[in-house]
Amino acid sequence: PFGHAGYHARSPLGRLERRVVDRMSSQPAAFRRGRAAQYLAGVDVESLGDVQKFVSNGVHEKTHASAGASMSGLWTRLSALEKHHIVVFTTGCLTFTGFVPEWMCLLSYASQVLLVLIWADKRAFFRREQYYLIGLAREAALCLAVIYVDNVSLYMVSVYHKHRMENIFLQDNVRLMLDFALNRSLFFKVLFDLVPELCAREVVMHNCILAVLCTLRPMPVSLLAAAAKVARTLWAARLFRCICFVSVVMPSQKAGCFVNRFDATYSEDEHWREALMHWRAGGGCNDLVYSGHGVAITLCGLLYRDYAKLLGA
Repeated sequence: PFGHAGYHARSPLGRLERRVVDRMSSQPAAFRRGRAAQYLAGVDVESLGDVQKFVSNGVHEKTHASAGASMSGLWTRLSALEKHHIVVFTTGCLTFTGFVPEWMCLLSYASQVLLVLIWADKRAFFRREQYYLIGLAREAALCLAVIYVDNVSLYMVSVYHKHRMENIFLQDNVRLMLDFALNRSLFFKVLFDLVPELCAREVVMHNCILAVLCTLRPMPVSLLAAAAKVARTLWAARLFRCICFVSVVMPSQKAGCFVNRFDATYSEDEHWREALMHWRAGGGCNDLVYSGHGVAITLCGLLYRDYAKLLGA
């Protein structure tokens, strides 16, 4: 029910978006690109000739500026989102740990909260987003319910696995090739260790700063409508994940996983009570097809691809 920009199709903004799209679809492709450039840059263009002039001037100015620009000039032309990328990636490389430290993630979240409290226009944001609160609440409730079912399922699948006490390792050909290359070349091993690891918490942090920047400036999309789409996609993917790992149980690839993560002395009733009453972070032992962390990273990547360009990234 949501359009490309995130507006509900039956809302006034959704109907306006549909009329704009229908009108623009009858124009030449170059004119449509120029209209998009007009919106993003605030330049008035009315004809195809004006569009071509605007695009050619923009390309000439950009080329001329980049040819003689210093590093400080390049940094000032970067958007806030791109600066955030560079700082996070550089920190991950300099720490030699393969990931961004937890203290930096916490510092980033604290900075985002301060930015929203100080600079965001809360009243204007509420007036713009109030139409999407009910849809977001519905999708968020469904998402929480499916995640709870996923949490109970991954616990009980590990309990009812017949070979839970055995260590059955599958042949991982990619891992074997990597081990072979790392053992043969010290240079490749050092280079491989220096590559920053893509952690789920860093991906979530990037999307949080994306949402914060959307609240600080007028955007052609609804933030709550986009959040509702994310919640709907997440609960659908997690529900299908439950069906997959319950249907075909894969053996854990960590030695002694069940003994380390679960209490082997519990009875069946005690296991059910533990599964229903306590939340287990980090997954279980046999929920391998497919990865819950992979769902979160892929979803954040798709969300970032659709909305980061609106902020100049």
